[in-house]
Amino acid sequence: MATPVPLRRFALLVGVDLYLNGGVRQCVGGKIPDIPNLRGCVNDVQEIKKFLQNEFQLHELHVLTSSLHSSGLKEPACRLPTISEEARAGDLFYFHFSGHGARLQPTIKSPPGRSADPSLLTMDFGYGRPALRGWQLNEWLKLLSEKQVHVVVTLDSCYSGGSWRADSLYRTPGRWNNILNTPADEEAITETTTESTSRDGDLEESWSLNPKGFTLMAACTQHELASELIFNGKHYGAFTHGLLTSLRHSISAKEVITYRALRDRIGLLLTEQTPLVFGRDRLTFFGQKERFVAPPLIAILKGTNVNIPIGKAHGTRVGSTFTTYPPTQYNTFSPYDIGLFDCTAKVQPAQAQNIQHFDNRIVPYRWKLDEDAPQLIVQSSLGDKFKKALRATLGLQVFGDIRILELDDSFDSGDEYFRLKKREDKSFEIFAPRNLIGYDGPVHGLDLQGDDSELAAKCGMALAHLARFSQILGLRDQASKDIAPFELTIQPDYVGRAFPSGQQFEFSLKNRSANACLYVTTFILSPAFHVRQLFPSYDSPSRVNPCDAPLSFNFRLEMPDGLQKLKKSHRDIVRTIVTTGQRVSWKSLELPDIWDADRLEYMRPETNLTRDGDVLCSGPTWWVKDKEIWTEVQPK
Repeated sequence: MATPVPLRRFALLVGVDLYLNGGVRQCVGGKIPDIPNLRGCVNDVQEIKKFLQNEFQLHELHVLTSSLHSSGLKEPACRLPTISEEARAGDLFYFHFSGHGARLQPTIKSPPGRSADPSLLTMDFGYGRPALRGWQLNEWLKLLSEKQVHVVVTLDSCYSGGSWRADSLYRTPGRWNNILNTPADEEAITETTTESTSRDGDLEESWSLNPKGFTLMAACTQHELASELIFNGKHYGAFTHGLLTSLRHSISAKEVITYRALRDRIGLLLTEQTPLVFGRDRLTFFGQKERFVAPPLIAILKGTNVNIPIGKAHGTRVGSTFTTYPPTQYNTFSPYDIGLFDCTAKVQPAQAQNIQHFDNRIVPYRWKLDEDAPQLIVQSSLGDKFKKALRATLGLQVFGDIRILELDDSFDSGDEYFRLKKREDKSFEIFAPRNLIGYDGPVHGLDLQGDDSELAAKCGMALAHLARFSQILGLRDQASKDIAPFELTIQPDYVGRAFPSGQQFEFSLKNRSANACLYVTTFILSPAFHVRQLFPSYDSPSRVNPCDAPLSFNFRLEMPDGLQKLKKSHRDIVRTIVTTGQRVSWKSLELPDIWDADRLEYMRPETNLTRDGDVLCSGPTWWVKDKEIWTEVQPK
């Protein structure tokens, strides 16, 4: 047997404090731009270097710095092109940049349809040397991604030009009026094959990175400024300082953290900028395993009552139960008053103290299903021990609505029952209503086999997962039936009934109302029965004002790994939820893949999203629009 080849980690850290101004560049109107120096970028990369060397084994680590105390950039002999040749499938490449970011005039080879190229400014940009444009960075990193090298990028710079003041440092030069390109800018670019590949509108307008292959963390949104702060007498980027603080905390707590949870942690430490994460945000930091992490809900304590920002629109019913954080079955409570987007429950004094101890965090514990929840048919030949264990598992996940009927295979279950069937090889299949799974036959992708003591629990978890997925699917029936104040289109690049895996779609939503702001969230309900927020990349909805341009972004639909081997077509549902008058978080709808139903974890949330202050109508209204998309497995 061949010995497994150990995976390696490469890192390139760039920090630019010193910016040279040679008077070569000009703005429209003839003004000579001035690029102010920074003070924390070199400190950023030195701290990241120290952290990586202490906590991770690295194959190669390279640092490029331009210090205020030096006359130029310290460059190693080995740069990214050499790394791209040496790295192999399964390796990891980490790129960090601290420095100025700005929007520059497109070159003749920039991707079409863009008014500006968001770019990372090099030390000698003021001498007429080229900047590193976002789409160029994408091309270089694509060389690694195509070799199946996992790429992680962190950018502590601004997305776009903004103000710069003497009393505060921001990582974008200000007072620019459309700086002109030089011949060197055009000559530095050889070829480009960059296409619009981002699923997120903000990302496409910023760096054009491909989220299928990369994980990108950015210091702020495209309309914000990346700031510097002073810590222990030294300057640092606020984002980089928050990044390292959060990582060190997770390591000291022996906690494995995902990029998504890391973004939330950093967001709690920053006040004037919003960190973002794009791409494979559920991977563990510097790891290759995805974990499903759901943020807890933030409750509001009022005496013996607790208000929870989750209501009928999320599937909350009388009988649903919640628990204090961390989850425990011995500390649950149920709401007695349930509104559209929130509910209220009574708690004991000890529970209130526990809620306060964990920053008012609580989590859903057990869902109460609708009265018309599908019933479960099991074979009468299954033993009492198995059925007792199955009932126990279901009872821990959902509140008493799945009735178990003992019938043989001759019973015609029609299209309204779940069915649990034991095969000759002693494994199990689950059959579910066609309107739930989209096809006839057993649920695809499940591997229900193992010891008898494990099978009942596995089957129970899968059935409870399907029951909650069914409830989420049915929430659309409760939404407003009034004419929607928006126009929604989802257009594919390919024309046909079933699309190939990896197909790209364009999403567009236009606010047609006269005076109401719309809050938009888009989910994918996948053939793996997971529910994941597609847009925006952060947990809160995206706001669309009446006079705004259409909200547009591109996304891809990939076949889940657990279904690739099945030569069948699979259904995704792209669900768009729009509210007026209230910004509502829908994070509690998220579910992992059905084969990972027992791997739900909770992490600290970014913010408390309950009510928004600018109500523009008499009361909140919500709409749900679903678009079914079928993906087919292409023969090889």
